[in-house]
Amino acid sequence: MRDGEAVARASEVYRLERVSADGERVDRIRVVLAVAIARRRLAMHATQWPK
Repeated sequence: MRDGEAVARASEVYRLERVSADGERVDRIRVVLAVAIARRRLAMHATQWPK
């Protein structure tokens, strides 16, 4: 099970490296960063607002 996950992750990374010739990888990295920033903002708001 864990080996399957590792293989899937490795193949995904390999796919990302292969499309780096296009701008797709850059776009994907931007999306990941945007999601990370949004999650951080949501976490900050969640801690600031009373429950």
